[in-house]
Amino acid sequence: MEAGQDASLFLAKMLEELDSKRRQVSYQDLCRSLCARFDLPQLARLRSVLFCTACLDPGFPPPCSRTR
Repeated sequence: MEAGQDASLFLAKMLEELDSKRRQVSYQDLCRSLCARFDLPQLARLRSVLFCTACLDPGFPPPCSRTR
């Protein structure tokens, strides 16, 4: 249960960071800020969870080329 609480806390902090920086900084600056504030393993785990969630969407990934 503790790992789930850690993940929830991490996600809450991440969302706070994204919300506080919204439309104020460039994408590159946002990435630098997140990398400075959070550990790489946490960011990698979040990326993995987001990717797995996106894979549940039948429209993901969008087709790279369409047949005409």
